[in-house]
Amino acid sequence: MRRFLLLSLNLAATTSVLILLTTSPHLIRGQPGLGRRAMVHQRVMQRRAALQQRNKGTNVDAGNSILTLDEAASGTATDKFSAGHFYQRFYESAFALLRKQPVRLLEIGVRDGSSLKVWTRYFLRYEHIYGLAYGASENYEGHLSTLERVTVFYGDQSSSESLDNLVNKSGGSFDLVIDDGSHVPWHILFSFYKLFPAVKPGGLYVVEDTETSYWNAPGASIYGYFLNNTGTGISGNVLEFFGDLTHVINGRIQNSPHLMLFSRVEHEISSIEFADNCILIRKGFNSFHRHRPYSLAHMVDVQVVEQWQAEKVAKYRTVFPALVDIEQSHRNYIPFGGDEYNQNK
Repeated sequence: MRRFLLLSLNLAATTSVLILLTTSPHLIRGQPGLGRRAMVHQRVMQRRAALQQRNKGTNVDAGNSILTLDEAASGTATDKFSAGHFYQRFYESAFALLRKQPVRLLEIGVRDGSSLKVWTRYFLRYEHIYGLAYGASENYEGHLSTLERVTVFYGDQSSSESLDNLVNKSGGSFDLVIDDGSHVPWHILFSFYKLFPAVKPGGLYVVEDTETSYWNAPGASIYGYFLNNTGTGISGNVLEFFGDLTHVINGRIQNSPHLMLFSRVEHEISSIEFADNCILIRKGFNSFHRHRPYSLAHMVDVQVVEQWQAEKVAKYRTVFPALVDIEQSHRNYIPFGGDEYNQNK
């Protein structure tokens, strides 16, 4: 049995048009038997049709309307949003201030190019979008061939040479970095330490698919990499590591503003948000707050803090040997290019 859907579409401040559509119930609620991705695509097509009808006779192109992440992903194979991980629960608010900015974005992990295409639709004024491909699908170039200001580098996120080459050739200065690469815990941390300095002050670094840090069954692996020292409460879990960095963020109120684990890059972190299967790390704007005097510093036993630091560093050096290289290469790193680390030592 057919149903009728009545739409009131405003064309101007003083004019409206009523459109009577005949349709069937499954076009309203989603056809039974359709997969989640197909249902989302169906609803997006309906909304786009309404936008096109609304904008007839105006200079507004429906293709340039601000889309939700689900709408921007329509017709692609990405599993980031309602067709898979539902990251839009966190990204819509986290990315809101970037929507109409000239965004410089880097995504680790290209696969077939679907998510890079999503970002070109979602960030209307993007300056440039970069991808780091490793074992990417052969047809990703076809997906991206018609897109402007999109560049893909081939490389390995666990390779210092690859990451340095990417930053040097792209110019860095990223507003947003998204790690959707190998999902191997030590790769995640290595990439973070190498790339966070290339994030703009106030920018965001996102780690996706942290689920692998909980994979502790015998033989657990991802993309051919076996996972070790993973699981709940285990030091090889990246959520444990970033959880410890929250203490570094709060170094000032522990009377230890120079507190760190492996690099002063950690002092550029202003906040860490832990969400379902992802972590969002926000970069600060300067080191001013870290070095403000703390009036209750006498309430903290600094020796306890120093002991905690020594124990954590020793443990992580064993679990993540690659961080020893980070520790050495970042020995002279100065956050935000300031000179406060040469003072009051």
